[in-house]
Parts: sequence; structure tokens; C-alpha cells
Amino acid sequence: MRKAGAWIGCLTVWLLMAVAAVAATAEEAEFSRANQLCEQGQHTAAIEIYEKLLSGGKVSAALYYNLGTAYYRAGQVGRAIEALRRAERLAPRDPDIRANLAAIRRAVSGKEDAGPGGLELFLGRLTLNEWCLGATVSFWAWLGVLTLMQWRAGWRASLRGWSWGFLFLWLGAAGCFGGAYYFQKIRRTAIVVQKEVGARQAPYDVSKVVWNLVDGMEAHIVGENKDWLEIRDERGRAGWVKRDQVLIWPS
Repeated sequence: MRKAGAWIGCLTVWLLMAVAAVAATAEEAEFSRANQLCEQGQHTAAIEIYEKLLSGGKVSAALYYNLGTAYYRAGQVGRAIEALRRAERLAPRDPDIRANLAAIRRAVSGKEDAGPGGLELFLGRLTLNEWCLGATVSFWAWLGVLTLMQWRAGWRASLRGWSWGFLFLWLGAAGCFGGAYYFQKIRRTAIVVQKEVGARQAPYDVSKVVWNLVDGMEAHIVGENKDWLEIRDERGRAGWVKRDQVLIWPS
């Protein structure tokens, strides 16, 4: 009975591995087909396949990058930016992702320094998991040094500098994790996905348009009222837009 049970268990594992391998092969085939369609100029068809792969649970920086490229070539700039931002979150140091995202933002805004800068740009160099790992490792290293100082009284003088160093490293990494979490998870941005959107003075259709946004423009969300979002751009201009005119990042 034990041998039969072992054989059944092994067979089950083998079947599961085989099914997973077949599914992965099918996904790769669909991904390659979408890439070919995109190169042939059939961007809408490629987008449908990319979105289907995402809805099926396949998530990768390459998939979001290609989806963003297809959206941009199809003339959907806002959706391209949203897809590339997702790719950047997964692979923040990928030069192609950063270069394409920066190029699209420059084209939309007409400014060479479009996009995040300063602290947000620095914190975006690492993923949240990487910042968390750095804070965790430095914290345990600090505790380890403190333990050694208690265990070996003769080492205290030589380890005191290390203890302060790891303490400051932990505090810095923890602070960076908190800042990165705010920029990536808490602060919300509206990405325009229509050709032209009028930011209104108040959350009403009859309210006066105070400034206009075009497809791909990004603005911070500072308030909301039912189907309306209050936004503020980098120049300090404020206004109200409808939810269905933008994508909210992070979603």
C-alpha cells in the first residue's frame, strides 16, 4: 500500500509539472505571436493578446513593456504610460523601460525634465522588496553587533563604530522604504487617457474649464467627489476631471 501511495504521489506531481510546462509553453507562444503582430503594425490585436496574458496571471516587466509599446504605437499614450510604469515598478533599473517612459513623457509635456525627479527618482531605483530587504538586513546586523558587544566585553570599543554604522544604515534604509512606499502605494496620480480633457473649476459638467490636458498627461489626485477627481499638476494648477477620463495610478 505504501509503494502504491508513493507511486500515486509521484505520478500526481509529474502530471502537475507537465500541465504547468504545457501552460508556460502556450503562454510563451502567445507572447511571441503578440510581438510579431506588433512588429507587423497590428497593434490592437497585439494589445488584446497582451491583456489576455495579464488577466490569466502572467506578469512580467517584459510583458508590460511590450504592452506599453503597443499602446503607444496605437496612439493610446496614457495607457502606454500606465503600462510602462508597471514595467518600471517590476524592473526599476531597466534602461530601456526608463528611456522609453522618459521619451513619452517629454513628447507629452514638451519638457526635457518631464517625469519624477529628486527624491522620488532616487527611491525609484530600487523595488519596495529591495528597500525592505536592505532595512531588514541592516537591522539584524545592528542587533548582531549589539549582541557581540554584550557577549564579549573586550570587543565593545572596536565594535562601537560598527554598531553606530549599522544603526544609521537601518534608519536610512527604513526611511527610504517608507518614502518609496508612499510614492508607489499611497500617493495617487491621474493619467489622462482621452485625446483632450478639460479640468473644470468645480465638479460639475457646467463648470468652467480652467485648463486643458491631453492624452498621457499626469497630475496628482488631491481630492474626490463622487465621479469626479480633483487634480493638481506640477505647476500648481488645480481642477476637476471625471474618473472615466483618466486611469488612477496605482490602481
